[in-house]
Amino acid sequence: MRRDVLHSNATGLLLVSFLLLPAAGWADGCSGARISLSARAEAAIPNDEAVVDYRIEAKGADLGALRSQINGIGEKIKDRLDREPDVAQRTTDRVLLQISHYDENLHRQVDEGWRLVQSGEVTSRNPGRVAAWLGAIERDGAQVRSLRYQASDREQAAARARLRSHAIGDFLSQAAATARALGAHSYRILSLATSAPTQQPYPFRGQAAFENVAAPALTAGTSTIRVSVTGEILLPARSYPAH
Repeated sequence: MRRDVLHSNATGLLLVSFLLLPAAGWADGCSGARISLSARAEAAIPNDEAVVDYRIEAKGADLGALRSQINGIGEKIKDRLDREPDVAQRTTDRVLLQISHYDENLHRQVDEGWRLVQSGEVTSRNPGRVAAWLGAIERDGAQVRSLRYQASDREQAAARARLRSHAIGDFLSQAAATARALGAHSYRILSLATSAPTQQPYPFRGQAAFENVAAPALTAGTSTIRVSVTGEILLPARSYPAH
């Protein structure tokens, strides 16, 4: 069962400009006062995805043996993760670097060997299982660089749709209240736009957060989704008493 924590607010900025045209009311279709309004809605939704970034690293003088070592570790990690449901994995980078040092006697760089680094990413739709396999891939040779929890694209889209409807409802309520406050019986919407900033994931970073722990205690947490609505309304032109 989803438990959203919903917050919203609506604010209005009164009387941005007057359109001075000869006819009053709606006769000419556009005379009156333009008013800018905005509304916002937000909700905290449970994170249903975990993303783990890791790398495999080895050094040596024998390039062939080095490649075999990295390939072997990579296959062990892949085989372990293939047994996990709702897990997707991919290799994100593989870099071969030459290691050298400066020799004071020879006055030049001297080659020592090679350093091979392979990076990967694992995305799990079952965050509760992360602790079970995280320690296993570390024992296989993975160096975990970061772990972040996030709401999936599907859950974000559903939350934004709900929040957009809520924010638009607040915008319309604010527009109606503003029209009544200024003695108008109707209003027109001139423009309406929505925006939804990206979520902030819940991260764990650095190898120290994971090493030497067989089954770390991890919490998926929540992500906050926000939707803003901005727009402009037009009220019919009318006269007000000066007193």
